[in-house]
Amino acid sequence: KQDVNKTCIVVGWQNVRSLGNKSHCIREAIDDRQLDVISICESWHRSSDDISLRKATPPGFACVNALRESDPLHGGLVVIYRNHYQCTRLSLPASTTFESLCIRLGAPGQSMILLSIYRPGSKRVTSQFFDELATSLESLVVQSCPVVVGGDFNIHVDDPADPAAIRLADLLSSFDLIQHVDSPTHDRGHTLDLVITGTDTAVHSVDVGPSGPVSDHGLVTCHVPLRIRVQPRS
Repeated sequence: KQDVNKTCIVVGWQNVRSLGNKSHCIREAIDDRQLDVISICESWHRSSDDISLRKATPPGFACVNALRESDPLHGGLVVIYRNHYQCTRLSLPASTTFESLCIRLGAPGQSMILLSIYRPGSKRVTSQFFDELATSLESLVVQSCPVVVGGDFNIHVDDPADPAAIRLADLLSSFDLIQHVDSPTHDRGHTLDLVITGTDTAVHSVDVGPSGPVSDHGLVTCHVPLRIRVQPRS
């Protein structure tokens, strides 16, 4: 039996490049890694009642999803979580340069905010992306519970000379945020899948699995502390 009041939550992120024929892989990952939450991007699901969502959600879990309305055959975000946690979907300012799904997840007296992001690698990184990301972050950093931002940013943060990586690092620093993944997450050797929190959130046990079983991205996992929920700072 899972402990509803445990102080840490185990979270995973996976780019699946179509959940349709990989639902069993997601269930295996949840079981093998004892995940409480998994955030999936590039799910390519067609609707909120897509059979792939039901197949990927084990007993004792629930899911919330976001379609790519303009092209449901690509993109798409899904978060699968243990159903003893309360889940509330949060609204964010509209963005055109990345897909997002934001939820508050917690047990009585505890909560965290999880923002899942997918920025298509087929599109050039523009100033608009950073402007829209900043707007989303502004709406979340005032919260007094841990905020965790994760997903496939398709930015080469492993390359210290990459202009987009430099700008992302500057943006995160301006919000007192840090990026925790420091090893390759893609089979071409780049770190594309990120986990971002405030500097006061003690994320630990960050791990990147091998690419291949599900897609050309590895499964990223970590432990995130839950904190007592208090009123947002004014």
